[in-house]
Amino acid sequence: MSNTSSKIELLYMINELKEHGDIKNVMKLQKIFLESLSEDRQNGKYNVDIQLDRKDKKVISEVKTTLTKNLSGR
Repeated sequence: MSNTSSKIELLYMINELKEHGDIKNVMKLQKIFLESLSEDRQNGKYNVDIQLDRKDKKVISEVKTTLTKNLSGR
């Protein structure tokens, strides 16, 4: 997994998780998203990509696994 993720991709994952009622993972992704917006504000420039640390990469990886399981269960 790369060290960046797209804010758009994150929003899609958040919506998908909301549809499945997975509020716990929604909150985790929203935290990552809001932190990136805060960093953008501090830098004075909007960036579509999010720089991920090891913890954030792990969270996103786990969420993608959960989404895959949810989608295959449809």
